[in-house]
Amino acid sequence: FKPYPIGYFHIDIAEVSTEAGKLRLLVAIDRTSKFAFVRLVGSAGKMEAAQFLRDLIEAVPYRIHTVLTDNGVQFTPRKQDIWDSDPIFDRVCDEHGIEHRLTKVNHPWTNGQVERMNRTIKDATVKRYHYDSHEQLRRHLDDFVAAYNFGRRLKRLRGLTPYEFICKAWTAEPQRFTANPHHQMPGPNTLDSSKLTKSGLALWQGERERGRAHLKRAMGIPRQPASSAAADPFHRAWQGRGTAFG
Repeated sequence: FKPYPIGYFHIDIAEVSTEAGKLRLLVAIDRTSKFAFVRLVGSAGKMEAAQFLRDLIEAVPYRIHTVLTDNGVQFTPRKQDIWDSDPIFDRVCDEHGIEHRLTKVNHPWTNGQVERMNRTIKDATVKRYHYDSHEQLRRHLDDFVAAYNFGRRLKRLRGLTPYEFICKAWTAEPQRFTANPHHQMPGPNTLDSSKLTKSGLALWQGERERGRAHLKRAMGIPRQPASSAAADPFHRAWQGRGTAFG
């Protein structure tokens, strides 16, 4: 992918199911920071897609300059919609100075980043667990996305989490931001572990351990037995970073 400054989002819609029925999953991922944002809705029409974009704009502390979507009717008018030449999704883009780009027709892989995120989310939720209700899935999905954004260290970000990358970008390019990410976004200093579900806490702890292992490999530090964890400097560092999570 061509490098872009922070604020280029890929957006897509997928279908998921619980015992209670089908839902539509709206997913957005920043091409540069890899920050993910999701919403579960009963149906995904033009109004839901436009509201999702509004929620995304509100959620991130920096300016979104570009969004990439497919040619679905939620994002662009059909040829027969002669009275809808200015769809609501584009109107939201125009209101916020966002360029709306479309993938090439019959070339869905041009939106591959968000397609991969869709698969990752499904593999961690509906393909692994059974949900009796939409609310069960919604809670678990929120937990997973929080663990990903604030706990998963990514090779493409040189070992940073999406949240850490955003904070680093805030220091380097504050003019791209609308708010201090330390204040607006729930992170290590603001997210309360008591508000996480049991599965969410387990997800966070798992991502934290993945991060510890990544850092130790990068530093060439040999693995230690579990009994020596308390003496491990990386254990102490992670304990300090993750006090809000337990």
